[in-house]
Amino acid sequence: VVGGSLENISQEAVQEFQVATNRFSAQLGRSGSSVINIVTKGGTNRLHGSGSFYFRNQALQGLPATFDRTLGQAPPFDREQYAFALGGPIKKDKAWLFGSFEYRKQKGAVLVGTRNLGTRSIATGFAAAPLHDTLSTERFDWALTDRDHLTARYSLEREDDVAASTLIRSIGSASQRQSSSNHTQSLLLNYTRVLTSLDVNSFYLSISDCIKETRPLTLAPQ
Repeated sequence: VVGGSLENISQEAVQEFQVATNRFSAQLGRSGSSVINIVTKGGTNRLHGSGSFYFRNQALQGLPATFDRTLGQAPPFDREQYAFALGGPIKKDKAWLFGSFEYRKQKGAVLVGTRNLGTRSIATGFAAAPLHDTLSTERFDWALTDRDHLTARYSLEREDDVAASTLIRSIGSASQRQSSSNHTQSLLLNYTRVLTSLDVNSFYLSISDCIKETRPLTLAPQ
């Protein structure tokens, strides 16, 4: 609908990526700017794992250039991101399994205003804008023969966040915040056959289920 990506992939599951800004294939249509191609990791004949942790709190967060220093308070901020992945063989040289999991939690804030009818002014402050995002990717590879290869991949994302609700006003109230959710899951099947030393055929089947929703955080006017 808006030309953006529908589903995110855990960083621990990304083997390589490509950003194609033009001249991409017609099968990747309906894009007005660029296309992001991601190759996910797969299992190997040796058991391998990886993990990462990212943390940043208010003490490590710089103020935006447009922030009004006269407010007297800095917006609260805290972000934590955990990720790990594990891959290995089911049967050496025949079948492999890979899985990854990532969780992102952020305690942020949005600038809001409260009307003061006595002074006919708006007092500014901050309202909570939390974010929770869960990512999971599992992949199965099977070498049927020396020429045939089968891949199955399942990815899941569950994201819920709160943000400012309107673009038609420079500042809104705490009751005008919006709650957004992105609940997406996808299944990809790939069968590759080496026909000759010069010809390779790949068949892809992809099924995606995406529920994106944006709604007012509360219906109480202010």
